[in-house]
Amino acid sequence: MKSKLFCLLLLSVLLASCEENKEIGMSVLPDEDRLAIVSDSFHINVYSEEIGDVYSETTKPVLGSYEDELFGSFSVDFLSDFRYVRDFVFPEGTVSDSLYLVMYYRSFMGDSSAVQEATAYLIDGQSLEFSRDYTIRTDISGICSMNEVLGKTAYVAYDRTVSDSIRGLADYCDKVMIKLPSDIAAGIVADPSLMESQDNFNNFFKGVYVRNTYGSQTILDIDSVNLELYYRYPPDIEKPDSLLYGRLILPANLESTTFVHVAERTNPQIAALPDTLVSLSSPGGSVLKFRLPWERIYDRIYGSGSASGININHVSVIMNAKDFDYGGALEPPSFIIMMREEDVDAFFTQSLYPAPGINTYLGMFNSSDSTYIFANMADFLQKNLDGGPASFDNVGDIVVMPVGGTTNVSGTDASIYNSMLPSGAVFGSGKSKSSPFRMVVTYTDL
Repeated sequence: MKSKLFCLLLLSVLLASCEENKEIGMSVLPDEDRLAIVSDSFHINVYSEEIGDVYSETTKPVLGSYEDELFGSFSVDFLSDFRYVRDFVFPEGTVSDSLYLVMYYRSFMGDSSAVQEATAYLIDGQSLEFSRDYTIRTDISGICSMNEVLGKTAYVAYDRTVSDSIRGLADYCDKVMIKLPSDIAAGIVADPSLMESQDNFNNFFKGVYVRNTYGSQTILDIDSVNLELYYRYPPDIEKPDSLLYGRLILPANLESTTFVHVAERTNPQIAALPDTLVSLSSPGGSVLKFRLPWERIYDRIYGSGSASGININHVSVIMNAKDFDYGGALEPPSFIIMMREEDVDAFFTQSLYPAPGINTYLGMFNSSDSTYIFANMADFLQKNLDGGPASFDNVGDIVVMPVGGTTNVSGTDASIYNSMLPSGAVFGSGKSKSSPFRMVVTYTDL
């Protein structure tokens, strides 16, 4: 019996010791030295606006047209020149067989079996320039008159004549091929100087403008574009009856002078939505624009106290995509970016993320709760709040827009560009009662 009592007493002492240790740290601080950690939420008055004329040079051309009941209609096409192959020499006795414009793609959006027609036009005006910044609404009339059709072809996005075994290969890509005039192929073979410099080749062949000229509801997400020249030659010039065959690939200048052109764009959703909803869409669609409620944030956080006593710990902007009755096929963009409106042009001309000297915030769509969250904004908010009310107007408008991109091998840097893929989403505005556009700020009152 005594041993049982002893065990009970020992257990109660241990439990008491554990309970005391849970409070260690705070219990030794007087009340006036404890930190007050506060989280506050601010609704943001946001609105939709047509995206305007934005930078559209890309490594991922798109092609096709689409009509959507909510997010409007659009046609997307592209222009590109091609890289010469330095010091390439055709074997003696080479004769050209054929020349094709080939567009390779692994994915598409829309109707897989709708018949489309792609047409390639010769660029017969101004040459594409590396130093020029091309946009989705660049006036191309001075670049391509559309007077000379190089070729056209009909296609469907998903070719059912390709077997599953071929389609399952790791390096398989769907493709659209347009046969080009034989005199261009013969000219490439006949003139060795074309492979001596890019200028020589561009003077001979300035490039192509490719657009859909028939069909709708299909958009190709193109991975690469080539000129592919097939030729034949005798292995022994003394024995011309025996022939070998070759292929010369001239890739598009995707890194420098390929750009997407958006035509016939409508945005009916901007006027149709109530003021509790806003929309975001691409390509060439709508962006979100807002000004942060700086005065309200400043008054709520700093009050009449000193700004030096406040430390902003964490800031996030939260956007909830609305689930509503929508019969179309567009889905929310995978990635969106937020930055000051005055930084947009400078950011997309360099397309680096993170961008030197520019505050940019990337949001990824979370399909489980249909949200985007922009985080890591504490330094941006702290800097501007510390500057006081006189600095608030310098921030100006902030925009949110769909983007695409690629990362380097290590994943530390990314190339970000305006998204030319079809996408669309509707969000609650700052006036929405159920899921408002909002900023959540966590701060410490020192």
